[in-house]
Amino acid sequence: MKPHPRLIQWAAICLLLTLATWVGHHYQQVLSTTGVVMIYLLVVVVAAYFFEIALALISVGAAFVAINYFFIAPTYTFQVGSVASWASLISFLVVAVVIASLVKRLQSQTALFMAASKHAEFARKLSERLAVMDDLQLLAQEACELLSGQYHMAFQVVGAQHALADVLQGPDPHALAWVTSTGQTIGPFTQNWPESRYWLIPFSRLPSTLPSMWIAHEQLPDVAALNKSTLAAIQSHVEQVSQAYQRVQHHARAKQAEWQAQQEAMQNALLASISHDMRTPLTAILGASTALQQFPLIQQDKQISHLAAMIATQATYLSTTTENILSLIRLEASTPLSIPMDWQSPEEIIGIVMTHYQQRGEALNIQTRIDVSDALIKANAHLLTQALINLIDNAKQASTVDAPIVLEVSAEDAWLDVSVIDQGPGFAAGFEVTQIKKFSTKRAHGLGLGLPIVQLIAKLHEAQLIIENHPEDSSQSGARVTLRFQRMRFEA
Repeated sequence: MKPHPRLIQWAAICLLLTLATWVGHHYQQVLSTTGVVMIYLLVVVVAAYFFEIALALISVGAAFVAINYFFIAPTYTFQVGSVASWASLISFLVVAVVIASLVKRLQSQTALFMAASKHAEFARKLSERLAVMDDLQLLAQEACELLSGQYHMAFQVVGAQHALADVLQGPDPHALAWVTSTGQTIGPFTQNWPESRYWLIPFSRLPSTLPSMWIAHEQLPDVAALNKSTLAAIQSHVEQVSQAYQRVQHHARAKQAEWQAQQEAMQNALLASISHDMRTPLTAILGASTALQQFPLIQQDKQISHLAAMIATQATYLSTTTENILSLIRLEASTPLSIPMDWQSPEEIIGIVMTHYQQRGEALNIQTRIDVSDALIKANAHLLTQALINLIDNAKQASTVDAPIVLEVSAEDAWLDVSVIDQGPGFAAGFEVTQIKKFSTKRAHGLGLGLPIVQLIAKLHEAQLIIENHPEDSSQSGARVTLRFQRMRFEA
């Protein structure tokens, strides 16, 4: 059975005092009283350096008694024979206490300096290792390994789809959600769940989706060794990891955005080139097929007439698609300042749209519902007409042949809504405007250009694009797509 450390310290002090007394007693004639006092001061310094301050002060008192008993006349008594002897004893006592206090203070400051130096050296090493990382998973794993080696605790990045190892079972999910949503640390020496056996430190002090660092210290032999300084040091290192993590995250996003921009630029250049080359032959095909349908011989043969009509229809579709592609590319390069705007009447815009379909010879069941006639909107007539035509074409593809498509103009407060309403299956559940992407469609027919064009036109007009399905409890199915503009009233 090992002796208690305190007993060993007591024994060491007794041994040192005994040795000092023996040396002083045997060599008193050589050392004189001053030399003996210096030996006892040396014992006090050793006790103050190696042991607690309490034991150091006890050694001061014991040395005071030993000097008085063995070396101050009359010897071998506790009496003091002269004022000079009293002065020597009191001077020793004061000097010994001061020296013991200074030694302990110097020792404490030295320990703080060494800890700060060690902390700074580890921070430098951690920064150097994290600076070369360009992968989030590897960065988090490297940081946890370095921190675990430094503090002899288990570190793990958790949250935001991070779970680097199965060494730990993981923190309470509710605690993790709370830390992420508040940006506050939980664990010992904090105001949040101080009785916990682990720390959970968020990467951001503000509510965010960034992960957190989980530090478990159950493996420590003495949990009491943990203190606020340990927490502060770990928090500073977690801040380093957080900054490196966000740097890699932003770099990855920038690279992804750059790659997407390059892909989109190449795609737009290719589409623009192809579309320009297709316009002339498509116009020729459309003109030739339309002319063929006028020949009497063609009209007399139903099969040939049907084929000529089919050629004209498909050529019209390809021509419209080509124009949409070119329009999309032009709109993406435009800004609100580069588009000429003027005050427009929604009724006139709808009239232009209806004339367009009449000229195309399409027998669509388009109904109009205009609830307001005393308002204007700041718009580009050509672009707004194009937006409504694209919405009607989409509604036509989603609806049955005889189902009506409604063009509605309504107003509320300072807003004017221009809506296209169909009776088709509607949009998928959870579909939002932010999910609109060009060349993305679930229909068997079309390239998915209609809604992206409408979205760009709405953005250039600083209007809102609203997509919604009819309520489930409604007797009517289908969807409503609305362009919401700021309006200006006519004053009578």
